[in-house]
Amino acid sequence: MLPRLAACAVIVAIVLLCQPRRDVPAVTVSAGVNLRDAPDVRAQRVAVLPVGTEVELGTCLADRSWCRVSAGGQSGWASARYLSAATDNGRVRLAESEEDLRVAVEPGSRTE
Repeated sequence: MLPRLAACAVIVAIVLLCQPRRDVPAVTVSAGVNLRDAPDVRAQRVAVLPVGTEVELGTCLADRSWCRVSAGGQSGWASARYLSAATDNGRVRLAESEEDLRVAVEPGSRTE
């Protein structure tokens, strides 16, 4: 039994190490923000994230208006106006960021 567990652990470690890595910036909430179940101000509120909450960034809409984030076991959509990322030149709002932040774009989203 022990050799099988060790073999499984090695396989899992190899798979995790071989995953492509995105250089995702450290993102925090710059003002209290509602976490919603869809990228719309009318969508159901999942949680409220207070100022300073560090979130894990998922994907953003192509126009950088909304981003998928998770924090404290909750996940959903947050307005990018209230999310800021650490850069070499200080903090920048995701809604105003340039492509150099390497924020992944939500498949199927497009700018109008």
